[in-house]
Amino acid sequence: MNKKHCWIIIAVFLTLFVSTPGHCTVDWTPGMILKVDKQPLDTAITPDGKWTFVLTKGGKICIYDYAGNLNDTIPVTPDVDQIAVTGSGEKLIVSSKTTQIVRQIDITFVANFKVNGAPILGSPDSPVEIVLFSDFQCPYCARIGALLEYAMEQNPETVHVVFKQFPLPFHEFARQAAIASLAAQNQGKFWELHDLLFQSGHELNDKKIEDLAKEAGLDMKRFKADIKDDLLNERVEMDIMEGKINGVRGTPSLFVNGRPLKERSPQDLQLLIDKELARTKNDSK
Repeated sequence: MNKKHCWIIIAVFLTLFVSTPGHCTVDWTPGMILKVDKQPLDTAITPDGKWTFVLTKGGKICIYDYAGNLNDTIPVTPDVDQIAVTGSGEKLIVSSKTTQIVRQIDITFVANFKVNGAPILGSPDSPVEIVLFSDFQCPYCARIGALLEYAMEQNPETVHVVFKQFPLPFHEFARQAAIASLAAQNQGKFWELHDLLFQSGHELNDKKIEDLAKEAGLDMKRFKADIKDDLLNERVEMDIMEGKINGVRGTPSLFVNGRPLKERSPQDLQLLIDKELARTKNDSK
């Protein structure tokens, strides 16, 4: 075999075994089906997959949740033919090829929390509800108490606080503290143990939690039985799941009537409270 023939054979080999793309398969399953009332023109989805936006002919953006339920609509001008969601999922970009105009719409998803059975500070009948997701070993959560006290003092008749458990996995005794606080709630002493746990957050361990339960005046026989109850652990897990579904990634996270508080300052909190009071006043007319 001469050298020329040798190179031809090598070239054929490389063509067959190197250049040929590999075969791959794709596993797929059908997802949710959305039924819209008008012709869909474009779609967009938030990064977490929770919300889907469908632009329909005639100037309407339909907003669907992860289960395919229509939650709300946003009216837009009939010329809008494209939509997109920004990386954070908090802004919607709408554009028109006809007018060559691009608009930005700020989005705030309003959460609807289940509060039955949760520890509540203040009158649950008051119009403004602050939901707090917290961790007993989080130092920032320990400091948020002053902000909530301010809100209650400034709005004694109109604001109440709902406490939700959100122990972070890297805090070793946060879940045990969460369960202990619910055991204290069974005896009507949630807030008493709540305060003691936050005062000792960096020192928490099983013995310390038990000592604090005694200091809070709990019936220790009942307390020790309750902290072994799987139902309390399930309650903690349900709070965590509810928080994650509504965008909670860390603690503390606060919501005012379901709207997230983005800046944790007295001024920003009061501003959001005032907006909600005005909103509820208008709704009652």
